[in-house]
Amino acid sequence: MKEGRQLLEVRARPGASSAMLFVHGFTGDSDETWGRFPLLLGAEESLNNWDILSLGYNTSFLPGTRGIWSADPELPILAKLFCTELVIDPLVRYRRLAIIAHSMGGLVAQAALVADPDLTKRVSCVLLFGTPSAGLRKARILSRLLGFLAGEQIHNMASDGGFVTDLRREWSKVFGADPPFRFYAIAGDKDQFVTPNSSLEPFAPQHQRVVRGDHLSMVKPRDKHADAVRLAVSVLAESVEPEGPRSPLRIAAEVGAAVPAGMAIAEAGADGRQKFTTQEQVVEAALALDSANKRPQAIGLLQRYQHLGTDVAGTLAGRIKRRWLQDGDEEDAKWALELYQTALQTVRSAPETQDTIGQVFYHAINVAFLKQVAFGRADEAREMARLALEFARKQTPPDMWSVATEAEAHLYLGEYDQALAQYEAAMEMKPETWKLVSAGQQAQQIAGYAGDRQLQEKLKAIFDPPRRIHRIFVSYSHKNTDWRDKLETMLKPLLTAHDELDLWADNRIPAGADWFQQIHEAMATCRVAVLLVSAEFLGSEFIRRYELPALFEAVDKGEIRLIWLYLSPAMYEETKLVKYQAAHDLRNPLDGLPEVEQRRILKDTAFKIKEAMLT
Repeated sequence: MKEGRQLLEVRARPGASSAMLFVHGFTGDSDETWGRFPLLLGAEESLNNWDILSLGYNTSFLPGTRGIWSADPELPILAKLFCTELVIDPLVRYRRLAIIAHSMGGLVAQAALVADPDLTKRVSCVLLFGTPSAGLRKARILSRLLGFLAGEQIHNMASDGGFVTDLRREWSKVFGADPPFRFYAIAGDKDQFVTPNSSLEPFAPQHQRVVRGDHLSMVKPRDKHADAVRLAVSVLAESVEPEGPRSPLRIAAEVGAAVPAGMAIAEAGADGRQKFTTQEQVVEAALALDSANKRPQAIGLLQRYQHLGTDVAGTLAGRIKRRWLQDGDEEDAKWALELYQTALQTVRSAPETQDTIGQVFYHAINVAFLKQVAFGRADEAREMARLALEFARKQTPPDMWSVATEAEAHLYLGEYDQALAQYEAAMEMKPETWKLVSAGQQAQQIAGYAGDRQLQEKLKAIFDPPRRIHRIFVSYSHKNTDWRDKLETMLKPLLTAHDELDLWADNRIPAGADWFQQIHEAMATCRVAVLLVSAEFLGSEFIRRYELPALFEAVDKGEIRLIWLYLSPAMYEETKLVKYQAAHDLRNPLDGLPEVEQRRILKDTAFKIKEAMLT
């Protein structure tokens, strides 16, 4: 992986004067953070006059881990770097800029704007998605729980720290309540990492918006109808803002303040004007209030209806546990523990069904977490872990939560190999992003409490696997090294023009390195695999046994593109290669063609690689 600066030109045309600039934060790199977001905006006819670029630095998946923005520099340094990028090629040529930032990237953008009046004159709009503009109250807790994995930016983002305090003061001083550009602070309705009080409240209500999604998925829209895309299009095109969803309580539980009708029901329930009769209604109303930054009302509502059942009690315990994780108040930890324990006692006395089985392991594993992490009672945590493990194994069929609960239980029991194996099994179930983040954060907190650095690294490898980057992996037989060299020569202009591209073949392995591990990591992080197929290639046991199965699996999952060249006659028909389109006519292996025709095919292949890598 190339370290440091990543500037991706999604759409860049000579003479263009307007550009939208995507700036990532904690949870990805320049392209992976945003998914299809830039391409969806590029498909909008009303935005044809905008170039699209993405700027960022290497990061790690789990919030609070080292590796953020490559070398983990402090945020003031990143703000200065951001200003510098905008006054050098290629960004200096744009007279009008739209900044679309996520998470920590939004803090960097704000710091740059208050510090640079010339930049402000070029900016026409700013969209901040999931940005902790008021800081993170949980910063100290994250630092304590994650240990060596917590970097400098975590300290910069403390809600009572100097960086955030200075930024809020300077923003108010420079811009007041209404900046001179179109501006929106945007929260995800399911964002559990940056709460609405941090992402929205520093700004006036007219600049606050809520879209569907958690901290990560809010900026990875599936199609043009996603809330984030429709909002961005309206801002960039200076058109009428799309209406938000209008539905009752169930949707309000997901979207919060963006659903007035549902919020009205939830607020009526909170102040006693609306009576609820089911646990589902109470839980939905409480989640709607909580997502609208009305946690005290949510807690009061849940307290009033605790008698309805353990779903309500568990939801109440969850609100209190989150408040403890954010604020560090030990009384909240005690309260949450009491609620989980009471609910656990109640559900254990009920007849055993799949519903009560799920509630037992849910409450038991949360009791174990608080016992160990909040109060250091390891023996009692292990007792609860055994109970959670027993009931999680009864879940039929197993789901992501039951398998992750088994994994967490093994952590408390010191059975780390079993825990890691179960977390890997949970990952194979392809859980939703918010579930992945929730399980990963809790696992890291437990490992951080134990002070086991090696375990933290292994968990990080599971929940933060190698990212697919702009790497081209070349698989070939050493007897065809001349063709590898010919391909690399043809690709030289492309690699020079796009310095984010990385061509990898095994001649890159340094002397003395673990060559098997090097090849495995290169395959795990490539976006395109190029196969140079010959009889020698298919005759290689290593290629047949290790490289091809891994590459075919990644292709079938849609993780990589496969391009293959047919060098000389070989029995490819007897392999899985027959399923995949070759880069040229298989009736004419390259070895038998005139040199000029060989070069033409290599050139066509180079353009296929470019298309696969840069679109």
